[in-house]
Amino acid sequence: MINLFIHNPELKRNAWLELKPNRLITMPVLLVLMYVITFSLSSGTSSFDPIRVVSLIAFHILITIWGSKQTADAVATEINEKTWDRQRMTGLDPWKMVIGKLFGPTLFQWYGALIVMFFYFVSCIGSSSPAKDVYIGIITISTGLFVNAFALLISLLNITGNSFSSFSNTKINTTLFFVISLVVAYQLNMVLLIPGFTLSSFIKWYGLEWGKIFSFLSVAIFIGWAIMGIYRNLRTELQYKNKSTVWNWFLLFIIIFSFGFSINTNNNDLNLPVNIELTTSWSIFLKMNVVAYALISVLSFLILFERKSLFEYNTFVIDLKAFNFKKLSYSAPLWFITSVTAIVILLILSITSFLLPLNGNGNNGRQFFSIIDKILDNKPTVLFFVYAGTILLLVRDILLTRYLIYCSSFKNKTLTIIMYFVIVYIALPTLFKVNGLNLFFPIPNNDSIIVPFISLILQASGAAYFYKVNFDKLKQ
Repeated sequence: MINLFIHNPELKRNAWLELKPNRLITMPVLLVLMYVITFSLSSGTSSFDPIRVVSLIAFHILITIWGSKQTADAVATEINEKTWDRQRMTGLDPWKMVIGKLFGPTLFQWYGALIVMFFYFVSCIGSSSPAKDVYIGIITISTGLFVNAFALLISLLNITGNSFSSFSNTKINTTLFFVISLVVAYQLNMVLLIPGFTLSSFIKWYGLEWGKIFSFLSVAIFIGWAIMGIYRNLRTELQYKNKSTVWNWFLLFIIIFSFGFSINTNNNDLNLPVNIELTTSWSIFLKMNVVAYALISVLSFLILFERKSLFEYNTFVIDLKAFNFKKLSYSAPLWFITSVTAIVILLILSITSFLLPLNGNGNNGRQFFSIIDKILDNKPTVLFFVYAGTILLLVRDILLTRYLIYCSSFKNKTLTIIMYFVIVYIALPTLFKVNGLNLFFPIPNNDSIIVPFISLILQASGAAYFYKVNFDKLKQ
């Protein structure tokens, strides 16, 4: 492990570029000036709270914002400057390339971040809650590292499979990847970390209270998966073949991780108006819905960012038609494996909906679960159509986004797919909502689920036909 950092040509190259003497002097001077101004403005208080606040803000500017842009640009800049092809022919170990691309472009930013976090942790000594503040500092560093890794991962997912080379005039702009990485990372931060502070006794994970330890371990594990994703994509760029085994393990992790969350129904700290009582079957059913939501979120991310070259995609289609599972383990896109897993979970939920007891949420919780109450009025038919309709939505989106990537003439494929999602999930549902009847979502309106379901069948069928016709033309 140490050799990955010490004997790493890519890291040394970045160190020569980033850690120049004038920069090494300028950074601490500016930071000391920042702390002097902070002391002067907070001279009326004896606490070190302003120091900690300023330190956290400085860390987020240096690592979360600036550092993430640097890592998103790590490979894109090499391609834009026509040096990436030569780097790929150096025979550098993929793991050394991971370390070099993740930490190399951000060495100067981490240099400044270590200074501000030193002041932060020293100021924690005089804090009224030192353990809590130290934990906040550790989580801040972990979140910053995750954002950096995630920004590089998104950039690589979009680059891998595209025909970028030293002979291409294409310029890659990673601003969109950088912004999305910030949004996703902070959403994950809110979902995993805030409950650790305020809802630790209310949320449980496999029967254990979701507290600070689980929050930190979750971020650490997701950092590990993000780095593994970077490694696998760099292996592809370095002309190695990747099997889907690692991705299968990741999906299994997502399923196990998501299934563990539940609500502590015996906790009254939040003064809820009702007691939530769930039977075992309804509890498992709701957990499976969380799993389905997590898988669909991962699938949506992959539909947007994952790229395969047209040749690789055609190879996958040929292997799929031949049911050659041995070759599919190498050629199948990640979105395909994820979609199969998500559809299986949705099918299980649709079948399970016929077996659920009508009094699934107890006598005292019926007000709290108002949505479930409405569904139960027509159970189990409505639930079945909800999950079946969701499958149709996935089929429609996958087919049409593949058309946009491989058959359309749009230059910015990612932005085009984003516009597609805006149109089909916001613009069209608003435009064609007739008398409260929504034709674009598998949700009952005016006591009717049949019309939306038929609409979704027609949309999925139309997408399949449109996809087939255009791909047939592409092969001619």
